[in-house]
Amino acid sequence: MQSIGRNVRLLLLFLFWLSNTTLWAAVTQALPPDSVQKTLAKPVAKGYHLVQQGDTYYGLSHLYQVPVDTLKSWNGANLTLGSTIQISKAATATPKPAAASKASTGIKKTAPAVTQSDAPANTTLGQRTATTPYSPNQKHAQRILVIPFDPYLYFSDADDDISLYSRIPRQNVRHVFRGRLNAFMDPKGFESINLLGGAFHEGVNELDRIYKSVNYSYQDIAYSKYNPAPVVEKPVKSATSWLQRQKEKLSAPAGPEVAGNTSVAKDPNKYWSVKVKDPDFYSYFNQQYAVDYYLFINQFEIFTDYTSCLDRTKNDFVREFVVHYTIYDNQGQLISGNKVRVPYVSHVNDIEIIIRENLSRMAERILADLPRPGNINIQTTSAQ
Repeated sequence: MQSIGRNVRLLLLFLFWLSNTTLWAAVTQALPPDSVQKTLAKPVAKGYHLVQQGDTYYGLSHLYQVPVDTLKSWNGANLTLGSTIQISKAATATPKPAAASKASTGIKKTAPAVTQSDAPANTTLGQRTATTPYSPNQKHAQRILVIPFDPYLYFSDADDDISLYSRIPRQNVRHVFRGRLNAFMDPKGFESINLLGGAFHEGVNELDRIYKSVNYSYQDIAYSKYNPAPVVEKPVKSATSWLQRQKEKLSAPAGPEVAGNTSVAKDPNKYWSVKVKDPDFYSYFNQQYAVDYYLFINQFEIFTDYTSCLDRTKNDFVREFVVHYTIYDNQGQLISGNKVRVPYVSHVNDIEIIIRENLSRMAERILADLPRPGNINIQTTSAQ
C-alpha cells in the first residue's frame, strides 16, 4: 500500500509539472517574440534607474556621481522597490511607441542599415561644443567651473566613527563629502558647471584631464579684494606671550625636514594651493564651456584635537573641518587662495547632520570671494 501511495504522489507531481510546462509553451507561442522579451526584462530609459533590492541614495550617489540632495529633490525622500527614478539632469523621457501602420497597406518599411564603429568619432572642438549642455550659445550668465577635490587629497581621522554611525562603507565617506560640498557651490547670479552633477557623460573625463593639468603646493594665503582679510589686532607683548612662544619652540620637531613640512602645514598664513601647468588648459575649457571663473577645491581635511576636551562626560573633543580652495579668472589671474576652518564637535557622527551644519557654511565663505555677477562674455580667448 505504501508503494502504491508513493507512486500516486509521483504521478500527480509529474502531471502538475507537465501542465505548467504546456501552459507556458502555449503562452510563448501565442505572444510575439518581442513581447516575451519585454515581459522578462523591463527596459529603463536613459538617465533613469530601476530601483532594486538593497539600493540606497548613498550608493546611487556614488554610482552615478550625483549628490544625494539632488537625487532626493528629483525623486522624493523614499525609494520604492521596482520604481524608476531619475539619476541625470538631462534625462530623456521614456520613448513613446511608434504608431502602428494601417492594416490596409500591408507594406513593411525597413529602416536603412546604420554602420556603427567602436572607434571614437573624429569630431572637432566646435562640433563637441555644439552638443555639450554648457555650450557657449546656451550661456545666460557668467559661468563658474567648479573642480571638486581629488579623492586622494582627502585626509580624515574621523571616517571610522562617521561610517559606523551613518551605516555607510568607510571608503564612501570622502565621496559623500566631495559630492555634497560640490553641490553647495552654486552662487546666485552665476551658472555653475558641476562636473559631478551627472548632466553629461564627459564630466569624469574632464576631471581626469584637470587633475593631470595642475600642481599643488603650500603658498601664502591670497585674500580676495571682494572679501578683504579681517583686521587682526596685534597681540600685546607680555611675559605670558613670551613664555608661550618659548614653549612652541621647544615643542617643534627636531629634524629640519620634518620641522619644515609640519610648520608650513600648520602655518595659519599658508594654504594648499593649485597652479595650472598645462598651457592649453584655459584655451580648451574657455572654448568648450565659455568659463568666466575657475573654482578649485584643493583639499578637504577632518582633524580631531584630542588635547582640547569640550565635555569629559561625553568624551567630546574639538573636531575641525578645513577646506583649501583657489579661484582664478579665465585668463589665469589669481582672484583668491585661502582655507576655511570650521570648528565642530567630535560626538556628532551622523553624516547628514555634519553636512547640514558645516558644509553650507564652508560654501558661503568660499563663494564670498567671487566678484559680483557681471555681464555675459562669451569670448573664449586663452590665457597668455
